[in-house]
This record gives sequence, C-alpha cells and structure tokens, in this order.
Amino acid sequence: MYRYDFVTSELFGITQHGVPGGSIPWKRDGSASILNANKTVMMVFGGSQAPAEALGDTWELDLSTFTWREFTEGVGDSPSRRYGSSIVWLEESQCALLFGGAFWLEQLYYNDLWCYSFIGHIWSPYVPNSGSTPAPRFGHTAICHEGLMYVYGGGNKDTDFSDVWVFNTRLYLWGEVLSKPPPSRSWMQGVVVGSDWVIVGGARNSTDTIEVWKWPIHPESALGGWENVTMGGEFLSGRMDHCLLNHNNGSYVYMLGGFSYEQKGPINDFVRFSYRLG
Repeated sequence: MYRYDFVTSELFGITQHGVPGGSIPWKRDGSASILNANKTVMMVFGGSQAPAEALGDTWELDLSTFTWREFTEGVGDSPSRRYGSSIVWLEESQCALLFGGAFWLEQLYYNDLWCYSFIGHIWSPYVPNSGSTPAPRFGHTAICHEGLMYVYGGGNKDTDFSDVWVFNTRLYLWGEVLSKPPPSRSWMQGVVVGSDWVIVGGARNSTDTIEVWKWPIHPESALGGWENVTMGGEFLSGRMDHCLLNHNNGSYVYMLGGFSYEQKGPINDFVRFSYRLG
C-alpha cells in the first residue's frame, strides 16, 4: 500500500496492520473501494483472490492509523461474492452505491444495487422502481454527478457493452442514455474533471487500449457529445484495471499501473497528465 503527497509529488510506502487480534485483507484485485465523506476512512469490498474466485468481505481502513477492521461477511444483508463492481459516493444519502459485478467461476453476473453506510457499517439493498435496467455486467466504470449515477461499458459471458445508463438516485429509476459512446470495452477507468466524464484505457477481445474519451455531462449530452481526446507527451502502454484519480476536481488526472495483454503482465508506472477544462 502506498500514499501519494499531492504537495510534494512523492509516493510513500505504508505500514498497515489490523486491530488487536485482527488481520489485514488478503491480496486481491477487482475489488471496490471508496472513501467516506470526511475522507478519513476507506472501505474495500470483495474482489478476486485467485483466478475466477470471488470474495464477499467488507473492510474499513482508518487513514489516520492505517488500521484495518473487518466487518464479517454474511452478517445481515450484504452483496454476494463478486469482483469487477463499480462504487460511487452519494452525497445526499451519505452512502456508497455499489453496482453490478461477477463471480465468473459460478457464471454469475449481477445488475443489483447496494448501499453501504459508514455509520453502523451496514449494507442495504437499493431497489430501483420498475422499468428498464442495464444488463448484468462487470468491469464497467461509473461516476456520480448531481444525484445521477452514470454507468458505461463492461461485459458478461456473452457480450461486451458500449452503452451508457443513468440511475436517478432520487427517483430510483434507470434510463439508457443514447449518447453514441466509445466502442465496447471493459476494465477502463473514469473520473469527473470539471463537468466532463473522462474515460481512459480498457480492453476488448484481449486487446488493450490507452484511448482517452470525454463526455460533457449536461442534458444536451443525450444527443451525442463523446469525443476521442488526443493526448500529447510520452506514449503510454495500453492497459486495463488501472487506478485513475482527479484530485479536488483540478486539471490533472493521475493514473497508476494496470495490466497489459500486450506486455503479458502488470504495468508498474505512475503518470500525471494535464486535462484542459473546456
């Protein structure tokens, strides 16, 4: 585990430990993680511990002491074992909203919604009202903007998706956005920069990409609006399952690592690129 200082641009290793008598999470990939409102605690759910195996545990990390605490799987309602889910923060509800995921070994693919509250450390199902819903999927990307959760791409056993869906967290309704999105892909990452949804990388048919796409998030976006952004500077390898971050909604996007089919292994780099608003 590492910590990045945005002031000094330095990356530090972290010594992590469990509560007395406790442990730390197993190594994993494809987990869902998010910070609480005060950015003092990080929650991690699920992921994959071995090829095709899925986890269903929930952990919280105190960022002041780097101490882990597990909240036992199976106590009350909680999402089933899975990896490749998305998770976003709902400001109005003060909870984290988990969508989708898969347990590939069992050929299970999900399109359900779960809300996690840091107060009480509990999960609860988030049941939408009747109407159309996205197909079950994993490896998609999602963001939340002004009470709306947007979901793009991902896949399941039969299909790779290039669709965009929006979930209204106030009305509990799904709707598909006819926005002429990028070609289908999975395991890309996306962040909000200003009022743009910026998507980087991903893979389809065992081929990586480092493409950057943007979509202005406003009502007129339903008419189209996706744009393939040409990035200058040093060429970067195509990748999937990387980390992407925009700090304090500034003009820099930070990217860490990932996996490359072309290189047949993990990528160990940390990149900052400038994204001009507007």
